[in-house]
Amino acid sequence: EGCPTLKELNDYAKLLRIYKSESKHKNNHYPILENNNLKLMMYCAEHQPSYNPAHSHDDLTSFLIWYNEKPILIDTGNFCYDKTAERDYSRSTKAHNCFTINEENQSEMWKVFRIGRRSKILQKNISDNSINCSHNGYKRFGINYSRTIETIDSGFEIIDKFFSKNNKSYKIYFHFHPETNLKKTENTLEINDTIRIKFQSNNWNMIETDYYPEMFQKAKKKTIIINGEINEKLHSTIIEVIK
Repeated sequence: EGCPTLKELNDYAKLLRIYKSESKHKNNHYPILENNNLKLMMYCAEHQPSYNPAHSHDDLTSFLIWYNEKPILIDTGNFCYDKTAERDYSRSTKAHNCFTINEENQSEMWKVFRIGRRSKILQKNISDNSINCSHNGYKRFGINYSRTIETIDSGFEIIDKFFSKNNKSYKIYFHFHPETNLKKTENTLEINDTIRIKFQSNNWNMIETDYYPEMFQKAKKKTIIINGEINEKLHSTIIEVIK
């Protein structure tokens, strides 16, 4: 019942003679950065496999963060495979730690399993200290987008850049695990009195959204939404451990 454990997957991989790579970046679809007990994984892959992306979500350039192996920034999950509001939400760009224009998806998510017009990666660069990925998911609005995540002294800096001659409103979403304790002060958010997030913008708010920890299970999580304008050219977010 449910998914196999990590140990079961590792044991099965050994039977298939598949062994863990020593390089975090060998599979650059999901590169990892680690710093000061923070671990970050960024989604740098187009819908997979391209010929049958039925289970893909619209999450290009989304990322997850753990602190001391405990989840902080998370994925919304998946509630079901029926045509429901929950299914539509779980597949959407705004259900992930992503940038959106007009709250629209990067790609056209059709019905329950289909995908129409798809976002494409324009450029991707990965090193031990940084990850950069750009895509054309909002080309229909005349906008290209790039996200860079870099290690800094005590955490990470996330830089969202916008390339457009047209001005549009945007939103950037950050989804937090239900067990995190969030404390908001001006443009700073404290998490469990341990981690501090500094947003460049003062124009942001906190709402409750759905979280699907397992199939057919529903809970609530806190979501931060940053509001801005494309003509600002970029938005910086700093996530750091409080010293």
